[in-house]
Amino acid sequence: MKQIETTSGDGVSLPLSWFPAGQSHWSLLFLPALGIQCRMYEAMAAALAAAGCSVCLMEQRGHGRSTLRASRSVNWGIDHYLQFDLPAALDWMASQPESTGRPIIMGGHSLGGQLSSIFSGQHPDHMQGVLHVACGAPYAADYTAPTSHLIRILCRIIPLLRLVPGYFPGSRLGFAGRESLQLLCDWRDWAWHGNLNYGPHQNLQAAIAAYRGAMLAVSIEGDEFSSLKAEQRAIAGFSSARISQVRLGKESLEDRLGHFGWARKPDAVVTAILQWLQRELPPL
Repeated sequence: MKQIETTSGDGVSLPLSWFPAGQSHWSLLFLPALGIQCRMYEAMAAALAAAGCSVCLMEQRGHGRSTLRASRSVNWGIDHYLQFDLPAALDWMASQPESTGRPIIMGGHSLGGQLSSIFSGQHPDHMQGVLHVACGAPYAADYTAPTSHLIRILCRIIPLLRLVPGYFPGSRLGFAGRESLQLLCDWRDWAWHGNLNYGPHQNLQAAIAAYRGAMLAVSIEGDEFSSLKAEQRAIAGFSSARISQVRLGKESLEDRLGHFGWARKPDAVVTAILQWLQRELPPL
């Protein structure tokens, strides 16, 4: 594993973790869930690289090795990921010899999967695969209590945080971490409306239909932040893609269930991804 620093499109330092495969057949850019450092996915990335899939983990702004920390004066939203960070990470990954001539896949966990969906609709020819892991739309009506109540409460209090403290104190509220307020306002749009449109961007959900490649959604039993309804909503826009779905439970994950538990022992997730790659994007 190599820790890399590249520069995002707006001049911000963008930390990457690169896991090159010795004999690379695919290259995957993998994006974290909201509030999660990319180191949580290192075991998954190392296992995929050992099996022929080079992996680039992109650190989120405000977390881990990122030099940014959310505050009233340091703010960013989904636009910064889509316009600046993801293109920079893809460009860096594509410049590596392990990626030359290989299929490019973008995917992620939860928020990371949602960003991958939007980017695939905006740039349908940039990648050959899209991957969701434990990724469900944050629409309150798709959940039962207590998760549905939590989403509705968050939607009501997020605008009030513009007054005090000017950022989202997730560690105090029991959801995500210290987050940029604009990012949470964008997330709030998704939670209110049940699609991936936000702010002035009202064509993002429909644009996902332009992506015609392979798409895999891996869901996890016992996931409190990604119900079956939410997972189906998260892939609903892929009307032109070749969709595969895998649901993992106790027989394959043992006690590593839930929204985050799978990453501590990701063997079953790795197997599902590799089987999909072999089937949909077989090595030349």
